[in-house]
Amino acid sequence: MLRNAGFALLFLLAAAESAGACDLNRALGYGGPYEFEYTSSAPTWDTDIFGGHVSYDLIAGTFGLTGGGGGGKQSGGSQLQFSDSYQIVGPPVATPISFQASFHIGGTLNAAENSYPFIGTICDHTSARFTATSGPASVSHDYSITHPGCETTTLDDAMTLALSKLPGEIFPLSMLLSVFGTRSGSVNGTLAFTGLPAGYSVTSCQGFAGMPVPVRQASWGSLKHSYRLGGAD
Repeated sequence: MLRNAGFALLFLLAAAESAGACDLNRALGYGGPYEFEYTSSAPTWDTDIFGGHVSYDLIAGTFGLTGGGGGGKQSGGSQLQFSDSYQIVGPPVATPISFQASFHIGGTLNAAENSYPFIGTICDHTSARFTATSGPASVSHDYSITHPGCETTTLDDAMTLALSKLPGEIFPLSMLLSVFGTRSGSVNGTLAFTGLPAGYSVTSCQGFAGMPVPVRQASWGSLKHSYRLGGAD
């Protein structure tokens, strides 16, 4: 399924990187004997990689990935690991606020029967995986051909990750998206924070603003400083 155990380990360690700067994000493109890694710490990223394309906008909460192989024995894939440090913005409270990181996954996983010399007739297809992790909490889903006929599959899926945090409490959120197989696939997703009480929103090191912010905007540094002093301005 997923290649490169070292890359998966980097995903698990992403939340532990220094809070002094926003996280370093990584992409991987592979096919046959070739494998290439790419990195970025920018709030937005949109670039071609070996055998595919990756993009994210950590301000808007959107991300996407294409990849796959050339059919037959020519399998390939791509992965996108990205993370950010988030916090609730709003009046101080004594009890942690329960809310959710909500994800929507869409896209297309291509499939078709093809005949090859020395192989015969096979179903060339592509699979995908999405995982989101914050501390001990995690949610994950695998996407593949789930019906007979070797037909292209359209993705339309929603999932949530339950969280409970105090305003000003910084929490990491790491996401891993992958596409792999002998055909091409394209997957996109969105992140939103749902279930917050009125007057509260979420911001991040990279400036997440996927939801309306009903309180005065402030820089990431000033927000951390004000909560350390005992409350927001």
